[in-house]
Amino acid sequence: MALQDIGIGRRASTRERGRRRRVGHLEPVRAPFDAPFEDGFAGIRYVGGGLITTLAVPPGSPRPHRLGSSWFAPATSPGAGLPLDSLLQLLRRPDAAATAITVRIRGGGCPGDGPAPTAYRGLLGPLPAAARRSIRLTVRTDPLLHPGLTARYGAGPTAALRASLAATRRVAALLRGCGVSAVPLTAAQVTATELAAAGASAPGSAGYDDAATGTRRYSVSATDGETLCTAMESVWNLAEGPVECTLELRPGDDGPAVCASVGVTGSLCGSPPVHWTPLTGEVPALALPAVRDLAGARLPIDDDGVIVGADPDGRPVGLRLAGPDIARADVVGRLDLVRRIVVRLVAAGHTTAVFTERPERWAGLLDAVADRGMLHAAADGRAQVLLDDRPGARLGPLDGHTILRVHDDADPGFDPGHHPLVRQDSGDPAVAEVSGGGRRIRVRLVATPAEDALVRG
Repeated sequence: MALQDIGIGRRASTRERGRRRRVGHLEPVRAPFDAPFEDGFAGIRYVGGGLITTLAVPPGSPRPHRLGSSWFAPATSPGAGLPLDSLLQLLRRPDAAATAITVRIRGGGCPGDGPAPTAYRGLLGPLPAAARRSIRLTVRTDPLLHPGLTARYGAGPTAALRASLAATRRVAALLRGCGVSAVPLTAAQVTATELAAAGASAPGSAGYDDAATGTRRYSVSATDGETLCTAMESVWNLAEGPVECTLELRPGDDGPAVCASVGVTGSLCGSPPVHWTPLTGEVPALALPAVRDLAGARLPIDDDGVIVGADPDGRPVGLRLAGPDIARADVVGRLDLVRRIVVRLVAAGHTTAVFTERPERWAGLLDAVADRGMLHAAADGRAQVLLDDRPGARLGPLDGHTILRVHDDADPGFDPGHHPLVRQDSGDPAVAEVSGGGRRIRVRLVATPAEDALVRG
């Protein structure tokens, strides 16, 4: 079989196994191939003696939430959370001894230094807010290190393949049982996304500084869950460029543990936190600090959206109003509020095109933002967010785009259905109700002088 050509059919020596543990990130990455999985296919890679599959975790329904929430307070998170404690429990099972799980979090904060991101960072202050966030899980099995477990699935390379798929099914089933969807990537999807984004480095290694891409990597020195959460979430406030964080969950003689690292491309907005330690080639990945207890921890799956106001206790409230999975969002209110939301969407990295019959309403804002690549009239180019303030809802659903529909505050009885909504109070324009995903929060609108200058300039 094809698997025989990649060395699965022979047993590794003790010396070879040790070398793979130390330098797994330097091992060649073979082209992925597809194997039948449930109702479709799962792409499998051979890396450093192990077989690796990848599960994508799609975002949930957007709902308003309080920014700065802990992993241990899921009731106020942006949406569904990845059950880190349950994944650790899975690795305690005897049949998971050959399994390691790496959670990869990719995204970013407010990119650029233009007027819109600068004003929005002033509004955020020290709050860590992920403007973009996506989750992938890589499930690695090492059949050569655990021949007894592999033998349960037969003999030869076919057994190794079955063991890998069985481990992937266990992880996917656990997540579904916790209300989290997990979709296996095919070989083509793995090639297009995982290998390109990871630079063909092997999951399961912390990674080191990459001068070619300008990426700096740090280990997260934490031995308890709350410290780990704080140290990991702080990246969204500090990073100006793309971010990739990893949580490595692996079994061990003392029980499963989690090691964390952060990779930032570009400069930081401030000094690295005390719990970040720069990674160099002299720091072996297996020596990173580990956390063994994550009881109740739920890693946010969705990004934080944009700030829409503050709750009665003064805590900032965010809502996802744009993204490839959000077909439509609605804003019912005055033009000043709509402009403010547009500035924040642009600051979060969402390109926006304006469809309007009254261009004079938007000319000043386009000039103030001064970035036609991010905010422009509909005739001037493509965009991910399509703002439509025309009567009659002329734009229908478009795959991969968000239609942001704007309504006057006098619209009676408007019902957005399941779509996220910001509705300004017609009696008190300083107040709004935000809703989505079955949750409603009444907020007081917030702004800064820098943002006011953009919106009203």
